[in-house]
Amino acid sequence: KDVYVKAHLEKDGWVDYGKITKDTVIGTTGKSKRLECLCLKGDFKYRVHIQGTGWTCWTNADGICTLGSVGQSLRIEAIEII
Repeated sequence: KDVYVKAHLEKDGWVDYGKITKDTVIGTTGKSKRLECLCLKGDFKYRVHIQGTGWTCWTNADGICTLGSVGQSLRIEAIEII
């Protein structure tokens, strides 16, 4: 199944990763930047755990809904996909 991802990164804003593979790294490594928000498109449901807020509701990965926060300086701490 194809999965497409956009992510909002601290100081970088929205980054379009396009169609991802099992080797795609979403976010940064070694730069101490928050992954703040995700926009996923594919045939699955997902939810994220946001710093200080907890789990969001389950969302269909239709590419329209985004989960996380933008402009609130909160990080995504976990993601669950079914």
